[in-house]
Amino acid sequence: MTAPLIWVGAAALAAARPGTGLSIGGEEARHAVAVKRLRPGEDVLLSDAAGRLARAAVTRVVPGQAPELGVLVRDVEDVPAPVPALALVQALTKQRRDEAAVAAATGLGVDAIIPWQSDRSVVRWLDGGREDRPDRPGKAGRGRERWQQLALAEAKVARRPRVPSVAPVVDSKGLFRRLR
Repeated sequence: MTAPLIWVGAAALAAARPGTGLSIGGEEARHAVAVKRLRPGEDVLLSDAAGRLARAAVTRVVPGQAPELGVLVRDVEDVPAPVPALALVQALTKQRRDEAAVAAATGLGVDAIIPWQSDRSVVRWLDGGREDRPDRPGKAGRGRERWQQLALAEAKVARRPRVPSVAPVVDSKGLFRRLR
């Protein structure tokens, strides 16, 4: 069985070297301790979601309200971005079929996802709603956030060191401009 992947902050992983001890808290620690039930001595993979990957061994498990996972880094590598990069242009669809496509494509290895509101799309992220604001994103912002979270979760399942980026939604004219 492949070691589980745990997302860690870029700063923590940037300083990691073989022999470095790291302490992981928050949601990732809760998942590792309560869901994965990791124990000392088990292997794990650590990633910053941007290509840095570390292999480590669990040294300490602290369950409870503020779970914590201690690991000892064995080796670190920087996984280069693939060339050529592969992008998925995904049309907005009803019944979350578009989300299923985003999940499947992430597992298969796409590097970028472009939400596309075609001229005949029933689902509309761009039309008739309030504009996106930093304090309260509109439909386009919420949809993009949902797809990005889905890509993050699927990348973790697929044990990918990089998470595909989700671009802002484009209409057909915007897509043609971008592809040109």
